[in-house]
Amino acid sequence: MPKFQFGLLAIIALILLRFVVGWHFYQSGLEKFENPSYSSTPFFRSAQGPGAKFFQDQIPDRYGLLRLDYTETAKDWDTRLQDALSKQRLTEEQTEEVNTIYKGYKDQLEWYLAKNIADDLASYQLEATSLKELQNELDFSSPDYQKQRARTREAKLLAQSAPWLKQVETIRSNLENDLNGLANTTQNGVKNNANIDENSPKIAPKDKKTVKKPVASAKKWYEFPSQSYRPVHPLLPNSTLDDLTKWVLLAIGFMLILGLFTRLASLAGIAFLASIIWITWQPVEVGISPTQYQEIELIALFLLLATAAGRYGGLDYLIHHGCRCCFRRCFRRPEKETS
Repeated sequence: MPKFQFGLLAIIALILLRFVVGWHFYQSGLEKFENPSYSSTPFFRSAQGPGAKFFQDQIPDRYGLLRLDYTETAKDWDTRLQDALSKQRLTEEQTEEVNTIYKGYKDQLEWYLAKNIADDLASYQLEATSLKELQNELDFSSPDYQKQRARTREAKLLAQSAPWLKQVETIRSNLENDLNGLANTTQNGVKNNANIDENSPKIAPKDKKTVKKPVASAKKWYEFPSQSYRPVHPLLPNSTLDDLTKWVLLAIGFMLILGLFTRLASLAGIAFLASIIWITWQPVEVGISPTQYQEIELIALFLLLATAAGRYGGLDYLIHHGCRCCFRRCFRRPEKETS
């Protein structure tokens, strides 16, 4: 097979292409690391391509039906509290204080979900169940007007449930802070006799005197994520998937910039971009944002893969030639002695 050699301009173009693509991946990963609120959930939720259904099933409690169900949420809280208490050595008095605080927040949650928004929540649950049945019937080949109708209904439901979920999250977060503050106060031997301040959540009057004011918590003994429910078809936990995405993007960019294991980095980048295209691709006539940018970058990565671009102005040059020299030394045929 004949060997092809690149000219100087072609080599410069490959180096620049490798650096630019690598810098784009590196910056994407860095931005996600610097954004503490980064989550793949909004991206999965807006997916509309052939793989949309699979990735939308990765969203835990997609419509908040479990978090807005008092029985399910209380059961989740009970389990996590008992698990936290089993790992602590608390006196009877401390345990009673913990249970008092916990009961106050639990009563607040029950009042909010089972009484305050009970009627609206019942109609929301019926609409969400109906929408889930419709989405299970839809696939990529379904008519566009049906998919658009489902997206409109979903957006309306999410807008309706957003303030409810925010309130539930506020109650949960305040409960966690108060319990952690109490635990650190009692463990350090410090008694704080101040009553709960005006900005703290409202607790039943009979419990108000026994509730300690939370302090800055140095150690969290009672902690659980706001979304503690498993997806329908879990691939990885969402937090793990988010962390994996950050590190993969950062590693791909770093390796391409240095020209280190360029073919492996290009292959990983191709797989990543192919998954995005699989999630978001739509026919052009639908009028949704196309995936041309991802497709162009995927072709560029394929070029870097095919030409082993890291061997030109990259660390792969040292690795390739170093391995080749070692191979020749190990398997070099001994020279025949001349008489």
